[in-house]
Amino acid sequence: MSKKIRTHYDNLKIANDAPDEVIKAAHKALVQKHHPDKTENKDEAHRIIKLINEARDVLLNPTLITRVRVNLKSMCVECREPVPTHTDS
Repeated sequence: MSKKIRTHYDNLKIANDAPDEVIKAAHKALVQKHHPDKTENKDEAHRIIKLINEARDVLLNPTLITRVRVNLKSMCVECREPVPTHTDS
């Protein structure tokens, strides 16, 4: 069984075509939920916050998001494995 590759969209729990407003709202909600002051496991909370912040930074950066979208288009949506390059004729 292969391990699912998580994307920045997965980390924010949003759709791959989410607009900036949705990205910002998801980021805010997840930061509030996982804030270190609100959880017992501070190390885990810091790790999660780091992932959430990185996802927001990449998805809101026009240069970086272009690369992410190109990479996503080259992978199957369901399996996250590279799309086959051969065609059956």
